[in-house]
Parts: sequence; C-alpha cells; structure tokens
Amino acid sequence: MSKVDTRRFEVCVPAKVNLSLAITGRRGNLHTLDMIVCPSRAFEDRVAFSPSDSLGVVVEEAYDGFDAKRFEAMFLPKAAAIAKAAGVTGTLYISKHIPLGAGLGGSSACTVGTIRAMEGYLLSMGRSMRSDTRFLLSLGSDVPAMMYGAPCRVQGVGEVVIPLEEEAPEMNIRVAEGGSDSGECYRLYDELPCPLILLRTPQSVAEAVEEQRNDLTVAACNLNPNIATLIEQMRKEYAHVVMSGSGSAVVGIGKKTPKIS
Repeated sequence: MSKVDTRRFEVCVPAKVNLSLAITGRRGNLHTLDMIVCPSRAFEDRVAFSPSDSLGVVVEEAYDGFDAKRFEAMFLPKAAAIAKAAGVTGTLYISKHIPLGAGLGGSSACTVGTIRAMEGYLLSMGRSMRSDTRFLLSLGSDVPAMMYGAPCRVQGVGEVVIPLEEEAPEMNIRVAEGGSDSGECYRLYDELPCPLILLRTPQSVAEAVEEQRNDLTVAACNLNPNIATLIEQMRKEYAHVVMSGSGSAVVGIGKKTPKIS
C-alpha cells in the first residue's frame, strides 16, 4: 500500500498596488501601460497545495461580500492550466482576502499563490516547472509583476518588469463600495475626451508618489462615484492620494499633520 502524501505547501501573496498608471497606446485589443507597482501586505491571499489524485479547490475563508461564483469562473481555468504545466494534481486551499474589482490584483493573487505552492511541492521532489513570461501573461497581465513581488516598473501589457532599487512607501489603502469593472473602465476611458496636456510618466517609486498619476481615475469615478468620494475624503488626510489600477482601491501616502487652531 502506497503512502499518501499529506503535506501542505503554503504561501502568502500580498496585494498589488499601482502607485502610477499611464496608458501609452494599444496592442490589438489591449492597452499598453507604463506603471509603478508595489506589493502591500495590508491585504493578502493565502494558498496551500496538498497533492492528491485530482484537482480541487476549497475556499477556507474569505472577506465579507466575497463573490464565490465570480472567483471560481476566473480562477478554476487558471488553476487547471498551472496544474497541467506543473504535471501535478491536488487540492488548493484558499484564504481569500484581497477583494475582487479593487485594482489590487485580487483576480491574480491566488494564481500566483498556486504557481508558488506547486513549485514548492515540485522542489521538494527535486523537480521544477517552466513558467516563462508568455505562460504567466496567459494567466493575467498582473501575474508577472506579482510573481516578482517587489517594487518594479511594468510596461507593455505586463510582460516587461523592471526591478526598482527602492522600498515601497508606507501606504494606507481603502476600498470604495461598489467595486470597479476593469473592462468597463478601459472602455469608458477610450470614449472620454482626453485633455491636451503633457503628463509626466513616473519612472520610480518617488516620482510615482509625487505625480499621483492614474489615467483611469476619471473613467472609474464616472462608473462608481463612491471612488471619487473616497479620493476627496483621503485628500483631507494624506499628502498624496492615487487610485490603484482600475479601482476601486484608493491609496493614501504621507499623513497630513492636523492644523492647530
């Protein structure tokens, strides 16, 4: 009788924060971007992999308002693709705390966690899996940067990840009610008139904090006015405020000192 492998290979994946997002053009149906990205453990997902004879997913815990059907529709095909690439099967145990539709990599974090957890299992047996940039991009545009897991500049459709020798700033992250649909946000961006001004594209964490540039902000606020309200509230508290990704998360950096009357 063969021995059953009861080990669990567990990893935690922090949220992805866009400190800047500049839209630089189009490539087919996709927008090309130039972004400064940092991880944040204010939100994080945990993924554990336990080998077995079939692939399964168990959500052990999740944030309030978690949409299980939406998550399964996005995640299950990606989990199957990763398992096939790794040549393994087993159960994935998910603790989901990065919200979906917040611009924090909520749809990619468990994908990254699955790759890392399965890699851990393979390494324990002296094996490895091939996960090149093309494969990572097939799983999501945020996946290469989130696999890197440190401050970086991201270009193109997510395939160019340039490491930055900077620390992530201290960030306060709040999420506006109502979420944000990324596809709708980009669609509305294409329809809105663009002001004829020259905007600086940040190339470092420091420049991103200073410029507070996210080209999707107007579109996201039109789709969900709660984002605009949250931005205005946080501007009263923080020196630098920027929306992450396509929203609905808003990031505050540099707490303002209250005025003494």
